[in-house]
Amino acid sequence: MISTRVFIGLSLLCSTLTYIGSANNALCAEQTANTYQHATTSIGINISQTSTNTTSSEKVSPQLKRLTEILSLTPEQVTEIKAIISAKQTALQPIYLKIKTDNDQLVTVVFGLPYDAAAVSTITTQLGADIASLTETSAKAGNQIYALLTPEQHDKFKKTPNLPFSLLR
Repeated sequence: MISTRVFIGLSLLCSTLTYIGSANNALCAEQTANTYQHATTSIGINISQTSTNTTSSEKVSPQLKRLTEILSLTPEQVTEIKAIISAKQTALQPIYLKIKTDNDQLVTVVFGLPYDAAAVSTITTQLGADIASLTETSAKAGNQIYALLTPEQHDKFKKTPNLPFSLLR
């Protein structure tokens, strides 16, 4: 699954390409494309591998294990949270594929000559919408999980660094 860092990177890329598009500067577009390739490589993501062959239970395991250990989840909570995370992952798969498609189109446009500012603007706008959809889906699942917790677990949840963000991955 794509990490939060990638979303931040994609957001920055979208902003950069939109700015470059308005400047209509082919040299900047080429440099941005190189930066994009370097950035995706340096953070260890291959956007073409967004769909995965692992099962939902394999993907859920580390996140659920951490929640269980820190919050002392009951078996009933674990079952419900597992279902929420599995449903979230299922809902995210088409969004990941759309992001992959949009990124592929963006790379094609950025390397095309002459530079097409309108196409870059259209694709980056769509990428922004895709990322917003992905974030909304993850946030909804995080809220559903939080709603299952007891008041004592809410306190632990709020006091544990980075735990709230783990629900958005």
